[in-house]
Amino acid sequence: MAETTGQQHSALTHILVLGRVLYTTCGNWLVGLTPEENHWAKGYAWTRIGAYRWAAWHFRKYLTYSDNPRVRAYLAWCYAQLGMLESAAQHYREAYARYKGPEIILGLAEVEADLANVERARALLCELRPRSHELQPDAAAALKALEKRLTVGEG
Repeated sequence: MAETTGQQHSALTHILVLGRVLYTTCGNWLVGLTPEENHWAKGYAWTRIGAYRWAAWHFRKYLTYSDNPRVRAYLAWCYAQLGMLESAAQHYREAYARYKGPEIILGLAEVEADLANVERARALLCELRPRSHELQPDAAAALKALEKRLTVGEG
């Protein structure tokens, strides 16, 4: 029974995401959204169902119009989800150079740890700890998991 409910939720999420993409496309044609609005809405929608290649494509298109560090961080996150860690690190580093928001610091720290740049990841965590209260609950949990992972790595 729970599996059926989960499948129904997943199917509904997919329908809603496709509806959002279609709605945004129509809005772009009929109302004339800015390219940034168009690609942001579509990229974000695709992340909701794990379509990271599609999302990354839209975030790259967004960045051709405006170099927003938060969007660059979303692109980096998509690359990390796809296992493209070097590309993820490059984009997180560029985003971090322009905006040191806690979510960007956390994402960069995770990727640095994944690339075995443990000292760099620890330095980023030291920078992030005083601001950890700014993180959303899921990001706070990711921070704790990363701290545990890096502490275990010491032994």
